[in-house]
Amino acid sequence: RMYNIMAAARPILASVEEDSEVGQVVIEEAIGYQVEPCSPKELVDKILTAKLDVEMANSMGERARQCSVKKYSYQVIKEKYRLLFSED
Repeated sequence: RMYNIMAAARPILASVEEDSEVGQVVIEEAIGYQVEPCSPKELVDKILTAKLDVEMANSMGERARQCSVKKYSYQVIKEKYRLLFSED
């Protein structure tokens, strides 16, 4: 799901552990908000932050789109596999 949301140029609000794959991508790429599971207050705070700072949310969404194209598109992944299996 994360990659579909990224491709749609939307910021991500992920209720996942920081060291999960989704958490790491959201944080490293600055494409949304990561909230620890079972943290309802923090979740509400991030929702309000995104609602109140539309410009920031749009910026995160645009970064998500750019990242999905540059790192996770079919063409990029296909080329990585090709290189991986063609190395000696």
